[in-house]
Amino acid sequence: MAGGRTERTHTGPLAVQLDGPAVERHRIALRDLVLLGSQLQTAVDRVARVLIGQDDSARPGRTPSEILECCTLDLVAVEEGSLTLVCDLASREQSTLFEDLGEEALQALIEGVGALKGEGDMPRGFDAGVLLALRESGKLLDRGIDSISFVLQTRSGDVRATYGRDTHERVVARIQQPIENRRVVEGRLLMGDFKETGFRCRLHPPAGKPIRCDFGEAQKEAVLGALTKYVRLVGEAREVSGEIASLSIEDVELLDVFPSDASLMDAGSGFFDVAHDLESLAKEQCVRPAVDLDELVGDFWPGDESVDEFLAAVRSWRLDDHAA
Repeated sequence: MAGGRTERTHTGPLAVQLDGPAVERHRIALRDLVLLGSQLQTAVDRVARVLIGQDDSARPGRTPSEILECCTLDLVAVEEGSLTLVCDLASREQSTLFEDLGEEALQALIEGVGALKGEGDMPRGFDAGVLLALRESGKLLDRGIDSISFVLQTRSGDVRATYGRDTHERVVARIQQPIENRRVVEGRLLMGDFKETGFRCRLHPPAGKPIRCDFGEAQKEAVLGALTKYVRLVGEAREVSGEIASLSIEDVELLDVFPSDASLMDAGSGFFDVAHDLESLAKEQCVRPAVDLDELVGDFWPGDESVDEFLAAVRSWRLDDHAA
């Protein structure tokens, strides 16, 4: 296993070793453990869907009962070192149609992670949904974890793979590769609509008009977790007069550092965090009572734009929203 450990004392079939400063003291943040566990399970389930012939592993609906019974992972031990999580397939009370589906899905997943280091076709059992699950687990690489190594015991021997920065970059590249009119945009993600008729949201960039976005089931969890946050979106753009009118999202990345243009948005977002009364707000902002109506007149309107043009633009935006 990566990190110099070659012998194992566990009895579970899968060992997941984390290396990096975030786990040096044999500890892991609970949010990171939850992220790793949820996305690892999602990846195994989606590989199993592909193996049994489903066209889209991330399609909506409940996970088939056969996959739940065969592919559910249990955490059975935590070993010392940097940090090693030992997982085993949950025991089944009765036989199923796919007796070895869990083992096959695990093996295909680990082999596929290793195969992603090279070029070529998608590994066996992989599709876009599996890549998106790996993409989400790759967020750990920005949280003090340098690599995630897998060792899977099989009847024919051990299967090994390591998910590091280079593999993560190849996963992201494969996700974004099919996009024809590829565009990368940044802004705050708002107004999520998760109706069964279609998933939509809106990106508000630091400057310019908001961009309507649509996305599929595969991006649903990522979009939901990014709502109200500053993000970078990658997707296929539909342009009108040289401007992005809408974007079909393929990838969502949370940005920890906001651009300076977003500073006002950040300041405004905290307005309702603490209860304020008008008197205290006036004191904080050094606002005095107006004694002359002329003091309330603002000289901010651009000279080259009439009020009628502004109102016409607002009506046009609202009509576009209504039609959408």
